[in-house]
Amino acid sequence: MVDFRTLVDVPVNNWQMSVGDSVFSMGSCFSDEISSRLEQRQIECCSNPYGVVYNPMSLERQIERITGMTMDYPSVEIVQRDGDYHSLMAHSALSGASKEELEDNLRHWTGKAHEKLKSAKMVVLTLGTAWVYKYMRFVVANCHKLPASEFDRVLMTVSEVSLSVRNTIRMIRQVNEEIQVVLTISPIRHLKDTAHGNAISKSTLVLGVEDAIKRMSDNRVSYFPSYEIVLDELRDYRFYASDMVHPSELAVDYVFDKFVDAYFTDRLRQYAKEGKSLWQLMNHRPMGLQVEKDKHYQLVAEKRDEFNKKWGCSI
Repeated sequence: MVDFRTLVDVPVNNWQMSVGDSVFSMGSCFSDEISSRLEQRQIECCSNPYGVVYNPMSLERQIERITGMTMDYPSVEIVQRDGDYHSLMAHSALSGASKEELEDNLRHWTGKAHEKLKSAKMVVLTLGTAWVYKYMRFVVANCHKLPASEFDRVLMTVSEVSLSVRNTIRMIRQVNEEIQVVLTISPIRHLKDTAHGNAISKSTLVLGVEDAIKRMSDNRVSYFPSYEIVLDELRDYRFYASDMVHPSELAVDYVFDKFVDAYFTDRLRQYAKEGKSLWQLMNHRPMGLQVEKDKHYQLVAEKRDEFNKKWGCSI
């Protein structure tokens, strides 16, 4: 029978994650989707400590801060809007009512991210766009709804993407020499750039990442084709959310299963399967009489103890 779709080959990686390994993930909102699925399976994952970041240059700047434990923040980075202080390198969740509160939040998450990156076995970097926004020549990660006229919008070149990716990996290796690096491109389309602009952006990322991998010749760096899987295997709009831009839950689950096949040992796959079942049980909210709720909570405690004993962990 004819298969009416194009299958994307995802080879098993030469290194695979084991039970107890942790992941550090940064990049577009698609990276948060993958991270949440790891956490559901009881796999430790630190994701986007400063909030989502879409372009390679902003990601590089954030990694530079995390690996160098940079605790001083240039004045151009900090802006005030609606009574709060915001960092143009971080999400508003880190904003503060004062400049001091904002800087304390940045220091806290920088230190936490530094420790998580040092202990991680894998880092997943998800690039979303090659378009960069600059505020007074300062590359930003978040515009905080400031007027668009205050920013310069620039498209990175293939060479700039390649160099930025290599710089990012080099800095990561300074604090974690043996970490496995997974590069991927978000399948989420940035249609605010127009369909043509989005196509140029994604193509630039594809070429830049490919060039970076070739130049590094490092068997601890691999490319995971999440963009290609959605584009070719799941090209039908039934695999998209109602906005017709973001992949649906089913689509992300499909991509995640491909990720598992490529990077998980057989033992970790079994762990993840049981971990997901435990997560579903833990997140079930029973209705009815208190006695029924008490029975459920007792069952959760028993299942958690069984899981911890079997796998030698503590959750």
